[in-house]
Amino acid sequence: MTAQRMTLHQKFGLIVLFNHFGCIADKSQLEDNAVEAISRHCHDLQDLDLRQSFNLNDFSLYALAHGCPNLTKLNIRGYTLFSDGDLEYLTGFCRKLKILNLCGCVQAASDHALQAIGHNCCQMQLLNLGWCENVGDVGVMSLAYGCPDLRTLDLCGCVCITAIFRNLSWTLQVKVEVMLPKEGVMLLLAHFLLIWQGNPTD
Repeated sequence: MTAQRMTLHQKFGLIVLFNHFGCIADKSQLEDNAVEAISRHCHDLQDLDLRQSFNLNDFSLYALAHGCPNLTKLNIRGYTLFSDGDLEYLTGFCRKLKILNLCGCVQAASDHALQAIGHNCCQMQLLNLGWCENVGDVGVMSLAYGCPDLRTLDLCGCVCITAIFRNLSWTLQVKVEVMLPKEGVMLLLAHFLLIWQGNPTD
């Protein structure tokens, strides 16, 4: 497998693999054994979409951590069984992650997990934290300091974030991608933090 994409043979092999574990045809839900097989055979995998595969548990994240350290894009949107400890473990091995979708991952996305992301994933560019109710200011600031390339941050529905950061949730994607494509969100967050510190009662 090249760094960018699979060959036709490898794609066919992966489809056969999925079919063998009952993940194609009439069954739409991945099982942990399928993810384990991916982690054993696809060590150069960079892009993996596991959104809303509700039959998976923390075993899958541990398998990916050990078998797919080159992941740069991972979508685990909608998982509610993974813990923040599981996510911390994953990021300790998958340090090349640039795009991570955690929308709705209420248990996994916490300030503790975001501190791990800020410490381990300095190449992060896009992070979706939509409706992750345990995310607060401490986690967001950890991202600001640890992920200087972060350009898109979705905080919609993160009710524990104070007003200064909630005000950014609808504007970050437009402002960061269009107005600050190189600087990332760190300067933007720092700018608003200075404003908030000067007007803490606003």
